[in-house]
Amino acid sequence: MKRRDFILMGLLLLTTPFNNTSTTYWDIIKSTLDHLFPKSTQFYGAVELDAISFLQFASRNNKYFKKSDLDLLISGAFEIFNTEHAFVTKSIDIKEKILRDFEAKQSGKDWLSTLMNYGIEGMLSDPIYGGNKNQKGWITLNHKPGLPRPKKLYAI
Repeated sequence: MKRRDFILMGLLLLTTPFNNTSTTYWDIIKSTLDHLFPKSTQFYGAVELDAISFLQFASRNNKYFKKSDLDLLISGAFEIFNTEHAFVTKSIDIKEKILRDFEAKQSGKDWLSTLMNYGIEGMLSDPIYGGNKNQKGWITLNHKPGLPRPKKLYAI
């Protein structure tokens, strides 16, 4: 199977609801990003900075996005779903317990680490890639982006 076909199949799986619910892999990933990077008085959170859009965009459009990372995101979200079908609607305390229990496994550590890396990248990368909505991540940190800024995606 060609890499491109595999990625498209993976994306189809990511947008397919689990069992008889309307929850998708992306819902669990977004909910976890929101839990890991919540909005505070000091900084916008993953939701406000649209980190999930960055991750979805990168996984579809960046030829350098690792297939193994996509596999890991899918399998981790599936494990979270199998632990708690209603994960996205649970309280902060329950999500914390579920994620801490998952973190005790190597697969959970790997999943959370990968998700945190992409979350930070999504909140602080150039908005051309789908995250850092309205440059709010940069503005909050008083960051001046390097010039010239990208005009094309992934130097394509």
